[in-house]
Amino acid sequence: MIHTCFRYRPQARLALVTGLLLGISAPAFAQATLIQNVRVFDGEDVHAERSVLIEGNRIVEDDFDGPVPEGARIVTCEDCTLLPGLIDAHVHAYAGLDDALLFGVTSVLDMFTAPAMTAQSRARTAAHDNPDEADLYSAGILATAPGGHGTQFGVDVPTITGPEQAEAWVAARIAEGSDYIKIVIEAGGEAVGRTLPTLDQATVTALVDAAHRQGRLAVVHASTRAAAEMAIEADADGLVHFFADAPVDAAMLAAMRESGMFVTPTFAVFEGFAGRAGSEKLLEEPAFAGILDRQTLANLRPPVESERIDSFAPAMEANIAALAEAGIPILAGSDAPNPGTWFGISLHRELELLVQSGLSPRSALVSATSAPARAFDIEGHGGIADGMFADLLLVRGDPTRDITATRRIVEVWKDGRSTAELRATRRDRIASQATQSPTRQPIPEDGTIAAFSQNGDAVSIDAPFGSWAVSTDAMLGGSSSAAASLTGDGALRLAGTVVQGGFAQWAGIAWTPGERMMAPVDLTSARGITFRIRGNASGPGVMGFSEAGGQQPSLASIEIGEEWREIRVAFEDLPRFDGAGTTMLLIGAFAPGPFAIEIDDIKLWE
Repeated sequence: MIHTCFRYRPQARLALVTGLLLGISAPAFAQATLIQNVRVFDGEDVHAERSVLIEGNRIVEDDFDGPVPEGARIVTCEDCTLLPGLIDAHVHAYAGLDDALLFGVTSVLDMFTAPAMTAQSRARTAAHDNPDEADLYSAGILATAPGGHGTQFGVDVPTITGPEQAEAWVAARIAEGSDYIKIVIEAGGEAVGRTLPTLDQATVTALVDAAHRQGRLAVVHASTRAAAEMAIEADADGLVHFFADAPVDAAMLAAMRESGMFVTPTFAVFEGFAGRAGSEKLLEEPAFAGILDRQTLANLRPPVESERIDSFAPAMEANIAALAEAGIPILAGSDAPNPGTWFGISLHRELELLVQSGLSPRSALVSATSAPARAFDIEGHGGIADGMFADLLLVRGDPTRDITATRRIVEVWKDGRSTAELRATRRDRIASQATQSPTRQPIPEDGTIAAFSQNGDAVSIDAPFGSWAVSTDAMLGGSSSAAASLTGDGALRLAGTVVQGGFAQWAGIAWTPGERMMAPVDLTSARGITFRIRGNASGPGVMGFSEAGGQQPSLASIEIGEEWREIRVAFEDLPRFDGAGTTMLLIGAFAPGPFAIEIDDIKLWE
C-alpha cells in the first residue's frame, strides 16, 4: 500500500541512499540509471522538475541532486513526464503480460484465471525479478452459482449454492494462492439477452464475511444497479464493474463512501460491447505501432455493430462523474482481453474515458497508479518514492494536463530494467510477420473438406486441413444446444435448439482451416463454399470469420426445406469477409427455435 512511510525524512533518505550504494558491487552500480530533469507525477502529486535515481530494482532517491554516480546511465528527455508504471485493475491474465508491459502497464490485477495458468507469473512477481512482463496479482477462481456467469469458458469452476459453503470455498481459493476474492452477481437481462443463475444476498454476504475473516479483500462483479446494491449490503470492498442501467443516487453514494468502497468501472470493455471502436483507434499512435500481431489487432475491433452506445455512454459517464464528485475511489481497469480490448493498450483508452466522464487528468492517473496499489495493498508499487520498486513510465508531454500524453511512450522500466530492447525485438518480429501473408491453401481436387464417420456413439468430421467441430454459443455463455449423428446414407444430422442470446446465438458445425484455433488461412483458391442441406431451422445460414472482420461475424442467410437443396455461398457475398485471412466458416441455425437439419457434400468451389 502507498503510505507516507515511503516518503522519508532527509536523514532517513541519506541513510537509505548510503546503505544501498555501499551495499552493492561495482558491476551492479554500473547499472544505475539517473532519469534527469523531468516532470514527475509521483502517484499523487506533480513536481515540475526532478531527477530520479534507480539502482537494481528500487528507486534510490526520488529527488536526486548529487553528483552523477560513476557509470550510471543518464536519461534526459525534454518536456517529458516520469510516472509510476501503470496498474490495470481488471484483466484476465491467461495471456498478454508481455504486451501489457510494452504499453507501460507494469502490474495487473487478474479477476479470474485458473491458478495453474498463472502460477509461474505469480512466482516471478513475488520474487521482484520480473523484467519481461507485468507483475500479476490474481483472484484465481471466481465465486458464482452453478451455470452462472464465469462457468461458460471451459474452466473448471467450483460453484457455490448457499451461505453454508462460503467458508470452505474461500479457504480453498486462498490455498490455491488467490490474493483476493472475486464474487459474481450477474442475473443477465436485456444486455446479455437471457437470464442467468446467480448468487443470492445471503451467499454473497457470507462470502464477503469469509474473505474478511481470512484477511482478504472481497470484490464484486456487478454490472447492474441491483447487483451493486447487493454488494453494498454485503459490505464488499469494491465493485470491479459499474452500471449504466440506472443513475447512481445520493443514498447509494453515501453508503459506498461510508463503507470505503472503491469502483473499477471498466468503461473500455463496455463501449466495445455497445458497438463503439475505442481501443482500436489508439493504434494510430506512433508509440503503439508495430507491437501487436495480426490476430491481436483483430481482437481490438468491437464485437458487435450497435447503436446502443448512444444511450449507454452518457449514462455511464454520468455515473462515473457522480462517483468522482462523491469522492469514491475510482480504479482504472480494461477487462482485457475481452473482444474490443487488449492488454496494455486498452488501459490508455480507459484513462481517456475516465477523463471524458469528468475526472481530471491527474485524478485519472491516480486511478491507474496509487489508487489500485492502495486499494489492493500492493506494497512498493503505484508511486515514485525512495525505496519503492523501479517500475516506471516515461512519456513525452504532460499527462496531468492532457491524458492522451500517456500514449507518447519514451521508455518503460520494469524492476529497474529498461524494456527498450524488448520493444525493439517485438517490433522486428511484427515487421517480419507483416511481410508474410498466410500461404495460399490449395483446395482438394474434388473440393471436399468434410468426411463424416461414426465411432461408437461419437460422430467424427474429418478435414483435409484444419478441423471441424459441433459449435454453439455456449463458448460465449449462451444456452443453445446441438447434437450430431449420422443418417443411414452417411449424411450428418444435427438437432438442437437455438436460444436467444445477447450478442450472438448459433448452433451448427464450424470449420477452422488453420493449424490452430482462429489462425488465418488464405482460401482465395476457392470462390466460396457449397453443400447439400435439408430440414427445418430458424435463420439457417453460413457464418464466416476472417482477419478483415475481426470479432464481427459475416452472415449469409440460406433457404432450406424438406427436400435436399444444393447451396452455394460466395465469399464475396459475406460482408466484411476476406477469404485471404479466413479463420472460421460455420454452417447452422442462427435464430431462436428448435432445428433438425441434415448436411452432406461440403466442398470449396472454384
